[in-house]
Amino acid sequence: MIVGGGDGTISAVAGYFLSSDCILGIMPLGTGNSFARDLQINASVAEATATIRTGQVRAVDLSVAGDKYFLNVATIGLTTKIAQALCGNQKRVLGRAAYLVAFCKGMARIRPFRVHMETDDGVTECSALQVVIGNGRFHAGPFPISPEAQITDGKLNVYVVEGTRRRTLLKTGFRLLVGRHSELAEVRVLSTEVCRVSTTPRRRVTVDGEIVARTPMEFRVIPGGLRCIVPATFDS
Repeated sequence: MIVGGGDGTISAVAGYFLSSDCILGIMPLGTGNSFARDLQINASVAEATATIRTGQVRAVDLSVAGDKYFLNVATIGLTTKIAQALCGNQKRVLGRAAYLVAFCKGMARIRPFRVHMETDDGVTECSALQVVIGNGRFHAGPFPISPEAQITDGKLNVYVVEGTRRRTLLKTGFRLLVGRHSELAEVRVLSTEVCRVSTTPRRRVTVDGEIVARTPMEFRVIPGGLRCIVPATFDS
């Protein structure tokens, strides 16, 4: 079955393919297309069509936030503020520039919060401005969640931007552009199969661009839970 759209659209139907004989073909028609990037599918319609016609079938990871499946990321903090600011038809009118406008609005509204996180490595407690829980390698378009993250590694790849100052987010953002945010002392990076998060105060959770619930929430990965058509050269 071929699904066309952005990360949110594909994520919304991903659960139907779990434990199914049906194979998912991707036509990336969104703004960021992070999931297609994880599958090494070019955003060109012609090249995506060629992949569906000549590619191979690979099992990739699928993750769950509460009772909602996701393919890309679940986030708490700044990204939720950005999602709230992306209202109406901004993305259609402004394209990627809409994210810059929403980012500025989100930065003005973000407030630090306390995080209690339980992972395979134990308990993490800190003040934070952003929590990112990734299923694959990429998020926000072309930016890696961590240097080692892969959509076939059977892990959730997590990073937490610690601290209370907005400039920490700016510093993280600049490093994110070159994939080196994990080197910052304020950024804590984790890899786990299960992640339980609670916050004080409670915060909204954004899953693949959609605001779905509030903390506390459990996140877990289903290794190889989704069969997709990927390029013949797929090397993950």
